[in-house]
Amino acid sequence: MPFAGIAFLWFTGVIRDRLGDVEDRFFATLFFGSGLMGTVLLFVWAAVFGAMTGTTTLAAVGLADDDMYVFGFAVMNQIMGNYALRLAGAYMTAIGTVWTKTGTMPRWLAIVTFALALGFLLFAQRIRQARYIFPS
Repeated sequence: MPFAGIAFLWFTGVIRDRLGDVEDRFFATLFFGSGLMGTVLLFVWAAVFGAMTGTTTLAAVGLADDDMYVFGFAVMNQIMGNYALRLAGAYMTAIGTVWTKTGTMPRWLAIVTFALALGFLLFAQRIRQARYIFPS
């Protein structure tokens, strides 16, 4: 998971470097900030997951109960299904706006990006499969 986060931040940096001086400061801040916060949430999600899988040995000897796993999965679902996907919607809105303003990508791709971002912002928690759409 750390390598995925580093790669995502690298991707964000490459996009900002490629845009150069034509980049709008407001949307650049939104783009960078939402990408950074999304990476942090991804790391928190992975830490909760790692802690839950690491406690399986405690459950085997009777030191952990099922309520701990229910709580852990609820926290993981909130992080990924609610917060991280909404940040992904903000990230996609910012990059779609930058693409539209600079003309670096085809217009149809910016429209698809805006449509998916709106879906993430409005329906992130209700559609569980949305978390598999963002990486693509």
